[in-house]
Amino acid sequence: MLEERVNRMEINMAKYEERIQNLEKWQKTQDEAIEKIDNKINGSLEKIEKKIDGIYTWLIGLMGGVITSLLILILGR
Repeated sequence: MLEERVNRMEINMAKYEERIQNLEKWQKTQDEAIEKIDNKINGSLEKIEKKIDGIYTWLIGLMGGVITSLLILILGR
């Protein structure tokens, strides 16, 4: 009776250890997938940031031209 219980406990422990190993493998796979996605997102965000910076620079130049044009019109009269 006691021997059977010990045997069952050993079998259960082996099953739990196997399940834990499988979960650790699964978690590692998930972590790698998340890292890949993060890298793609960061790359995309950098591209968007560069485009926005270019638009911002263009708008600043345009506004400078408009202000200069307005000053010339006002001071020319």
